[in-house]
Amino acid sequence: MVTAFLLLAQYGGAAVISISLVCRDYCSHLTPEMLIRKISVGGIALPLVRIEASQKAAKGVHLVDPARWIDQRAEAARKECRQLCGAAYVEGGRAGGRVDKQVLGSLKAADFPTCQFRLAHARSHQRAVQR
Repeated sequence: MVTAFLLLAQYGGAAVISISLVCRDYCSHLTPEMLIRKISVGGIALPLVRIEASQKAAKGVHLVDPARWIDQRAEAARKECRQLCGAAYVEGGRAGGRVDKQVLGSLKAADFPTCQFRLAHARSHQRAVQR
């Protein structure tokens, strides 16, 4: 739900976000037409809102749908990081997830290039807790 509030602030309280804005901010590698095509064939799981039944009508997405999509993509990235980093992955960058200290101490940041920041952050947090 936090993502929805952030999008609400980002798009000035609009309930429906123009597809061109979504494309610009989150799918910059696509044109708006390509994004619409990917949504239409199910390549991207975003419900497309057509303001009228006309083909030329404005198209957009309801605010909660891109928020849900962003959250799903973030969760997929976290899952991938957990698989790559194993026990070294710390949710939210904090060692509150009870990381095994022996495992954490034996790992080197270079072993997991996609998680170097999280590993370094977890180690610094571990040192701060020990003091």
